[in-house]
Amino acid sequence: HEVEALLVARHIVSAIHGKLVFTHSSIRDTLLTSLAPDVLEHLHVRAANAFTGDDGARGRHFLHAGRPMEARTWLLRAARRARSV
Repeated sequence: HEVEALLVARHIVSAIHGKLVFTHSSIRDTLLTSLAPDVLEHLHVRAANAFTGDDGARGRHFLHAGRPMEARTWLLRAARRARSV
């Protein structure tokens, strides 16, 4: 949690409803384009596993990690939930 606290203190990310979000899209885009593909994949998998209460976000992160079958499972689940509301 030390890294998260540092990122918040430096205004790189904000904690919103228990989730960390980048404070500006330019920061996110710069970071994402500078990471090696395997590091980016690993981070997306970690993010997907962190979104236990948000099936859509979980699916999108698996999709960005290059795991379409896992993404499909979570995105379909999110769609079914949205349709039933």
